[in-house]
Amino acid sequence: MIRRMKVVGLGDVPRGLLEAAASRAATIFGLETLLGEVLAEPSYAFNAARGKFHAAAILRKLTRVREDGELVLGVGTFDLFDPDEDAVIADGDRDERTAVLGTARLTAPDPARTLERASHAAVVAVGKALGLRECHDPRCGMATISQPDTLDRRSGKLCQSCEVAYGKGDRAWAR
Repeated sequence: MIRRMKVVGLGDVPRGLLEAAASRAATIFGLETLLGEVLAEPSYAFNAARGKFHAAAILRKLTRVREDGELVLGVGTFDLFDPDEDAVIADGDRDERTAVLGTARLTAPDPARTLERASHAAVVAVGKALGLRECHDPRCGMATISQPDTLDRRSGKLCQSCEVAYGKGDRAWAR
C-alpha cells in the first residue's frame, strides 16, 4: 500500500502552494509527504488550440520521478484539460500512482482561499491516484469539482462511503 507522497512543482510554483496542496491529502489518506525536485513546466503537454495542458500526458511523465511505494503529485499554475472535458482542475491515474493539479482556475481574491482550494482539489487528484472515484456528496473531499467555488463548501474529510472504499485498500473502486 502507498504510504508516501512526493509533491513536485511543474514549473515555477510557490513553495506555499506545494505545501498547501500536500497538507490535506496527506492527512486524509495518511501519507508521509516529501517535497521533490522542481520539474520544468510540461511544454510537451501544451495544446496551443486550447491554451491548456493535457492532464493525461503529464500523469504519464510523472511516473519517471515516482519510486516504489510512493505516489507523485505534480502541481502547476496552469490550466489542464482532458479530451472529454474542456477544463480539468485535478486528475489522477490509479495504475501509475500519479496525480496532477492545475491551479490556474483556483485563484481567489483572498490568497488564503486560493491555498485552501488547492488543498481541497489535491484530495481529488490524490484520491483518484489511490483508486477512488469522484463522489456525489458535495461535502465529501472526493466530490466532483464542477467550479472552483464548489471547493469552498468542502468539509475537508471523506464521506462515509469513500472512507469505506479507501479502507478496502488498493483498487477498491476498480471495475
